[in-house]
Amino acid sequence: MEYVQNPSPQKFSYTPATKQEWLSTSTWAVYFAVLGFVLSGLYVLALLATLFFVLKSSAMVGMYLNFLPSGVILGIVLLLLMYVAAIFVMFIGSRHHLHFSQRIKLALQHNNQSVLEEAWRSMRKAWKVYGIYTVIMLGVYFVLLTTIGYMMQSNPFLRGY
Repeated sequence: MEYVQNPSPQKFSYTPATKQEWLSTSTWAVYFAVLGFVLSGLYVLALLATLFFVLKSSAMVGMYLNFLPSGVILGIVLLLLMYVAAIFVMFIGSRHHLHFSQRIKLALQHNNQSVLEEAWRSMRKAWKVYGIYTVIMLGVYFVLLTTIGYMMQSNPFLRGY
């Protein structure tokens, strides 16, 4: 899709129904931004709790991380990386939702077309981040399931016979 900028400035116009829909969308964007920020904080707490329990449980049974099997260490690292990625995506997406909400209200107050375009650009960035994260996570799950399947096929103890 090609974006063509009109050299002559156009007057910003909208119907009252459009204004109401944009304000409603703005309210929902704030809701999801706040929810995302809260969930990001909870994910940080979950990450810290996971680190604490992994280190505490390995010390309780007399094992340290250098004595754990490499598959367990890989699983722990993968889990922690997934936590960090989820925190990053949730925080960035929430920030874009909040920016969208603020900009859309400002555009409606001042009838400013460029601020309106900036608001929708911010919303597009949020969905782009979510889409990229989804594709990456689907790839991680595919690799993980393929690896588990290969391990089960090649190891007679895991096959059940």
